[in-house]
Amino acid sequence: MINEDIQYEVQVTNAYKNYGANNVFNGLNMNVTSGSIYGLLGPSGCGKSTLLHCILGTMTLDSGTIDLKVESLKDVGYMPQDLCLETELTINETFEYYGTLYKMNEKSIKTKKVELTTFLQLSNTDSYIKDLSVDDGVYLKERVPRS
Repeated sequence: MINEDIQYEVQVTNAYKNYGANNVFNGLNMNVTSGSIYGLLGPSGCGKSTLLHCILGTMTLDSGTIDLKVESLKDVGYMPQDLCLETELTINETFEYYGTLYKMNEKSIKTKKVELTTFLQLSNTDSYIKDLSVDDGVYLKERVPRS
């Protein structure tokens, strides 16, 4: 359901996409509000990258619509599958850095940091990204969404 009072930057409506007999989207609907950070989470092969390619126009849907309310595709950002974190920052500094980039106030950054450290099960947020173990790095690569 679309709320008329909310401004959406990305609207995906009744999207269908198939690879041969493999049905990737079956009537997918998604709305991304203006100024938000939106994460696509799901198992490997469920269509996250395909959806991003369709949004960016490098692939087409079999049917359905994607409406972007941006002046240019340069205004749309996404995090590829490779881990793209600043390795010289601590986990805390990383939250502050990206929160500042998205013009969040200090209270909002702190609230989001608590929410995400709980979700990501991060215990030592004073650790440098570069010092994370391989397992931690793989875990973050799979779990850290950035749009």
